[in-house]
Amino acid sequence: MNRVASIFDTFTPEEQETFLSCLLRMRAVLVENRILDEKSRSFGRQDGLKDPSLTGKN
Repeated sequence: MNRVASIFDTFTPEEQETFLSCLLRMRAVLVENRILDEKSRSFGRQDGLKDPSLTGKN
């Protein structure tokens, strides 16, 4: 995490805002498409994937 923080610190405030906005939008899309559980912080939970089309098992 320190490496990410050190890279993030090199961004201008405008770049930080843009970057965070993109991350939040990407997270919202993942939640909308049931790829990421709204309360989860990880992507690896198969029990959150109830739609077979999202798991690749049709």
